[in-house]
Amino acid sequence: MSPNLTERLSCRWVPGTLDTVLVEHPYGEARLRLADVKRTLGREVLQGLYLSGRYHLDLPATRLREVLRDLGLVVTPRTTLTLPLRVPA
Repeated sequence: MSPNLTERLSCRWVPGTLDTVLVEHPYGEARLRLADVKRTLGREVLQGLYLSGRYHLDLPATRLREVLRDLGLVVTPRTTLTLPLRVPA
């Protein structure tokens, strides 16, 4: 992946909660406490969540992995299986 490409981190409320945020990223998604997200991403995330219910951040891939690590998330690359699996007879 080229270092100039950006990847998106999206946050939105988990329905029925007041302090839990669903963080979606190219490597998956996670439910995190609002305090942890605010500590890592700053006050801007609160403004986006409270005003529109969503917050998006586009970052270079290397920076996104750093942010995810700071949020306590384990980042593993996704793998795509291209060959059919054979089931032993």
